[in-house]
Amino acid sequence: MTSHTRLQRLLEKHETKKELGRSSVRNKLLENNAYKNAQYTSGDLSKYAQLKKKGLNDLDLYRKLYKHRYSKKNVLGKIDCYCEKNIFDKFDYIQNLSERMNIDKKRLKSFFFKKYGSVLIIISLVLLLGIIYPILRYSDLGLILPFIIIEML
Repeated sequence: MTSHTRLQRLLEKHETKKELGRSSVRNKLLENNAYKNAQYTSGDLSKYAQLKKKGLNDLDLYRKLYKHRYSKKNVLGKIDCYCEKNIFDKFDYIQNLSERMNIDKKRLKSFFFKKYGSVLIIISLVLLLGIIYPILRYSDLGLILPFIIIEML
């Protein structure tokens, strides 16, 4: 006695293709909505918060397919994917922290600048130094920037 039933394996590729199809169908349904021109109160929400509210969407699928995309990249692509994952994890951490502590937008900004403000200031100073150095170096030649001409005496 043998059974001729065949068990179907769920492969991740098929599952993600199905999810991608669902999100495209959802987008088509939303585009054909009669109320698409109506204004909602979500205008004051950030894009990240709007994406979090939609449920299964392109951002979620993008993050789900991280391992599949990561395995097919070269060295620089893997570094890019790794940094991208860290950034999204930080966004999630800040979002979860604000939800747990019931932090409003003003307090969240102050928390963010206390934690990451020094890094942002250092990066901006390095970039500013990259602009100032060529100005000081080429000012004796009479050319600071292409659109500023200094007359040589």
